[in-house]
Amino acid sequence: MDKKDTKKSVRNLLLFLVLIFITFYIIFKDQNPTEIFKLVRSADLKFVFIAVRFYDFIFYA
Repeated sequence: MDKKDTKKSVRNLLLFLVLIFITFYIIFKDQNPTEIFKLVRSADLKFVFIAVRFYDFIFYA
């Protein structure tokens, strides 16, 4: 990779990170982070496992 490609890759990475930050900010701006973490921790792992397996089966079968 030459210097031009490296600059372009860094610029694209920074743009991507900024877009991710803006997206999460907009989605979670009126939410209580503590409450979200409590809900995630209280999730039943068997249902999470089923969802992951279903996703895997649908998109990678």
